Amino acid sequence: MPAAFESHGMDLRWQGWVASTYGLISFFVGPMLGRVSDSMGRVAMLKMSCVGNIIGALGSLYATGRWTFIASRKVFPSS
Repeated sequence: MPAAFESHGMDLRWQGWVASTYGLISFFVGPMLGRVSDSMGRVAMLKMSCVGNIIGALGSLYATGRWTFIASRKVFPSS
């Protein structure tokens, strides 16, 4: 991942910011996803999580700038 950060002009400070907000978002979103999976079913939630992870990875891969890269990692952080 460091090469991806460097290709978008982000130094260690940016890498730390993105990594720490990733953990913070995961901390709050994880229990919500658990509640949704209780009502929808675990298999359906796992499928949606896989699709979200693919979308986030493709967003990071094709990001054209710093903010699109960060947004793609924040919209689908722990899916």
